[in-house]
Amino acid sequence: MTRLNSVSSIFGIVLIILNSIVILQFGLLESRWLRIFTYFFFGILFFKDIQKDQYYLIAAFLVVVISDYLFICHSRIDLENSKMILGGISYIALVLHLRRYVKILFINYFQTMLFILVLALNAVMFYLLFEIISVADHNPMPSIIFILFSIALFCLMVFTFYFNSMYENKSSRILIIATLLLVGSDLTLIISSFTNSGSFYDLYGILFLIGIGSLVKFTSLDSRVIPYNSEEIQKTT
Repeated sequence: MTRLNSVSSIFGIVLIILNSIVILQFGLLESRWLRIFTYFFFGILFFKDIQKDQYYLIAAFLVVVISDYLFICHSRIDLENSKMILGGISYIALVLHLRRYVKILFINYFQTMLFILVLALNAVMFYLLFEIISVADHNPMPSIIFILFSIALFCLMVFTFYFNSMYENKSSRILIIATLLLVGSDLTLIISSFTNSGSFYDLYGILFLIGIGSLVKFTSLDSRVIPYNSEEIQKTT
């Protein structure tokens, strides 16, 4: 079994390298069929290790894959807002998956109030940033979507790093890598929408794919190393 997991990991890394080469040489759109095959392979590994009660993690994986597929195979401009919406949903799904592990975060009322305050300041900061860099447009919907996306992003970062501070093992470190890559890819996509630079789209494609691979790796470690049953979690915390 260990040998099979090692072979699967190596094959996954090879697929990511091949995707990166195709993206850099020919562009993101031209890599879609190889990308779809890579997602199919990652899906096999993901559902092989997933536990049946980890439905939030399943939702997060499916949403990020679907959002990327829609973005690659359809008009980029029309789907940029939809990509942010789906990205925010996947972030919230990951937060809901982690909530059992980090319940202690909300036991202390001071920490809870501090979390809410920082969350509000984060929303205001991202709104001001969006207003500065956006073109003159009287449509408020992109701003609203961006604020909600920023809140979901911030929540995921808080839960991820708190999860790592509690367990400090390989699973938590892989989760940090997956989170940073997925968030980084989405932020790269936002930047590319303002600069209209194809290089940023290519960077998005590479970061996003590595992030998905890291999420699959986290799933295998999360299912084997860290208990998901509520009673077992209470014992470990």
